[in-house]
Amino acid sequence: MSKVSVLIPAYNPVKEHLHECLESVFAQSFKDCEVIIVDDGSSVDVKEMLLPFADKVKYLRKENGGANSARLLGLQESQGEYIALIDNDDLWVLDKLEKQVKFLDEYPEVDLIFSNFQNFNSDGPIGRNFFDQNKVIRGMSHKTALKAGSNCKIFTEDVTYDYLRGDFIIQCTFMVRVKTCKELKIFETSAYVREFHEFGTQSIHLLGLGYIDEVLAHRRIHGTNTTLNMEKVFLSTIEIYQKALGYSWMDAQCRKYLKKELIKAQFLLGKYDFVKGDFEKAREVWERLLGQGFHLRSMTLLYLTYIISPSVVLQLSQTRNQFLSILRLNKKSRVKSGS
Repeated sequence: MSKVSVLIPAYNPVKEHLHECLESVFAQSFKDCEVIIVDDGSSVDVKEMLLPFADKVKYLRKENGGANSARLLGLQESQGEYIALIDNDDLWVLDKLEKQVKFLDEYPEVDLIFSNFQNFNSDGPIGRNFFDQNKVIRGMSHKTALKAGSNCKIFTEDVTYDYLRGDFIIQCTFMVRVKTCKELKIFETSAYVREFHEFGTQSIHLLGLGYIDEVLAHRRIHGTNTTLNMEKVFLSTIEIYQKALGYSWMDAQCRKYLKKELIKAQFLLGKYDFVKGDFEKAREVWERLLGQGFHLRSMTLLYLTYIISPSVVLQLSQTRNQFLSILRLNKKSRVKSGS
């Protein structure tokens, strides 16, 4: 029996990225772990991709059902005490598992431990690390107690409202007890994207939470990221927040925030449909919001443009974006030439 079970869902992974991910897992300073790859109905031969690691991984295959359904199967087949998640294109820092195992071993009151992370792409790091950009988590020091050194902290108060605003936990950064996974059904969510956010809105008030204020994971950003499919992001956000408004433990502050974000997500979904030229769907979304009594100025103006001439407005918007791009290029040229 291993101490840690590493679960990696895989749906049509890029071979190079998958290998880099696995290399970062097997390079960990903490070695007492099993690695479970769950092929979520890929149309590519994932098993063949895994041949260089065949003696190190446990390969499972299932019909396509989304990343969380793959993680759930991995959990059911796991033998570890703790669960660590990583997507098949992300990377871990060498001592990620070691530090989180030590934390959970020392503090049994903590159910889930997460960390800071850095986004990157083929050109290297993207901006600052996530915590440095996230004002919410940087403003929560009064809700934490320092443990095991200045970088390791445990939340001492309910952080539901902070989590809704900051969304500061992603899968590749955390480690959780198997017992917690099973009791709280962490992978049994319905959202196709933002699946952990759905779990968080349901259960974060029940968790003993800790975090390490250190970059222990690197999240790869590329054109095929599921979370970059904005239509699915908006639809999942709407579904998650509509459910959350029905949770009895959400206080007035949380409900106010959820209602505001729900309106915002619906408006952005309509705007997304409008920009891609699906004017009828955009009209339906905005009319539904207007019918509910929401009269955001920007939404009302966009709705009026639909009535007037959506194609003309869209053309004007595209022309404006092209004009701004030309201005930016000219500015860069002037800077390079020293003029």
